[in-house]
Amino acid sequence: MSEEEKSNLIEAYLSGKLSKEEILLVQQLQQKDPQFRAELKDQQLAWEALGPSRLNAFRTLVGEVIAEHPREEKYIRKKLVPGRVLAIAAGIAGLLLALWWLLPSTSTSGQQLFATYFTPPPTSTVFRGEMESSATGALEDAQNRIDSLYRSQNYSQALDQLSVLGQQFPESRSSDYFFLKGILYLCNDQAASALMAFEQISVGFPTEKKWYTGLALLKLDSLPQAKAVFVELNQKDSPYGEESQAILKLLPE
Repeated sequence: MSEEEKSNLIEAYLSGKLSKEEILLVQQLQQKDPQFRAELKDQQLAWEALGPSRLNAFRTLVGEVIAEHPREEKYIRKKLVPGRVLAIAAGIAGLLLALWWLLPSTSTSGQQLFATYFTPPPTSTVFRGEMESSATGALEDAQNRIDSLYRSQNYSQALDQLSVLGQQFPESRSSDYFFLKGILYLCNDQAASALMAFEQISVGFPTEKKWYTGLALLKLDSLPQAKAVFVELNQKDSPYGEESQAILKLLPE
C-alpha cells in the first residue's frame, strides 16, 4: 500500500466512511506500522482541531501553492502536508488564513468555493432531537435505512427514501427532516431545492442553516446573496467564522 493510499485510508476512517473490513485493516496497520500509527494520530489531532471543511480547504490551498511553485513541491509537501504542521492546532487556523492572503487576490467562482467547503455532516447529527426521539417501528426502520445509505454515500437513494418517508409519515417532517433533505439535495447537485428545504427549518440549526444556505447560494453562483450570509457568519464566536472570512476574501467586491 502506497503512502497516498494510506493517507486516503486514514481520511476515510476519520470521516466514518469505511466498511467493517476496512476498519479492521486500519486497526491491523495501527498495530504493525509505527509510521501509519503516527500519521493517524497526527490527522486525528488536525481533524479534531479544525473539522473536515477547514481541513479540506487547507489541503486545497496547499495544492494551489504547489501548482504555482511546482519545482518546490517536494519541499512544500514535506513542510505542510504531514502531521508536523497539521498537528499544531492553534497554528493551522492562522496558517490557513495566511495562505489565503498569500495567494493572488483574484475572485473564485461560487461553484469552486462550494466544492472546496461543502462536506456533508457526520451521520451522528442527521437524526437528532425530535425526529429521533419520536421514531418507532416502521418509522425507525425507515430512518435506519436512510442512515445506512447516507453512511455509504449513496445520497441519491437516501434522498429518494427520505422523500418516501415524508409521504408515509407526515409527522416526521420536522426541522431535522428538512435539514437532512437540504443536505441530501446539496449532495445530489440540487442547490435550488436545498434552499427551499432549509427555508422550512423552523427550530434549531441556527448556524448550520446559514452555513449550508450560503454554500447552496455559492453552488448557484448567487454571489451577492451568498456574501450577505457569510458576512453574518464572519464573527469571532461563530463555528464557521474563519471559513466565512476565507470565502469572503475570494468573492468579488
